Formats: sequence, structure tokens, C-alpha cells
Amino acid sequence: MKIQYKFGDLFASDEKVLVHGTNKMGIMGSGCAKLMKEKHPEAFRAYFDAYEVYGLRLGQVVWAESKGLLIGNAITQERFGRDKRTVYVSYDAIRTAMREVNEKVAGVHSTVGLPQVGAGLAHGDWNIIAPIIEAEAKDFAPVVYVIDAFIHNSLKSTQAKQNQI
Repeated sequence: MKIQYKFGDLFASDEKVLVHGTNKMGIMGSGCAKLMKEKHPEAFRAYFDAYEVYGLRLGQVVWAESKGLLIGNAITQERFGRDKRTVYVSYDAIRTAMREVNEKVAGVHSTVGLPQVGAGLAHGDWNIIAPIIEAEAKDFAPVVYVIDAFIHNSLKSTQAKQNQI
């Protein structure tokens, strides 16, 4: 399904399912993952417990319930770092994770709130990631929350051009 973009705070959204990307190292130390850990410690606990007991694999989604929400910790990065020349996100992991999200929410939830998974600190290309999410979101409408005003305005402009075609 086509992504609906919203400008604002993912954590203040109306979606009952939130999915974000994180690494397979058991650490949520920055970006959206860090905010998830702070705002929904149950999500971090489920993620960390899975890491300690079984280890985590790319494409896996570790699910948790927190404050009336279903939260998916999508394992989309092997590791993390600060090198701006390195792409840390795995596009294949995003595809696999979105398939799992689709299976989990099919027939139960119609929308899923997401940040721009993999396009921030993981340095992935949103022009590659967005079509992956749209292709795998067969049974739910992805709602992507954009926090950067410049990116939001760029996306609105791109959507307006697409609507004219």
C-alpha cells in the first residue's frame, strides 16, 4: 500500500501499532530506537531479552505491548556507527521485517506508524526504502512520521507532482 506521510511525532500518533528499526547488537542508544527505549521501556526489555536469550537476526521483528500499543522492534541493522560514508541499514532486512509486520497485523490493524526506517542515522536511501515498505505492506497502510520540515516539504512536493500525472 502507498505510504501516507505525516509531519509530527510518531509517539503522539493515533496508530495502535508502531514499528521502528534497530540493530542486532542489543543496544538502543540513539535515534528513534533511543526514544522508543525511553518512552516504551517494555519494548526495549523484549528486544534486549531476545538478544540475550536467542540473539537477534536481520529481518526479525521483536514484538512488545506497551501503554496500549503493539510495538515492533525491526532488526534492520547488523551494527551501528557514526561513519557518514557507511550505510548501516540492510534493505533486505527491511523487506523481511515488513513481511513479518504484514503477517502480524493482517486483519487486526489497518495502519502502522513508522519513522523513516533506516534513512536517518543508518544512512539508507529513502528512495530505496519507501518502495520496499509499500511493496510489503499488503494488508496495512503504512503511516510514516517525518520530523524534518525540509524533508516533509520535499515529500509533499513529490506527492503533488505524482498526483498530477
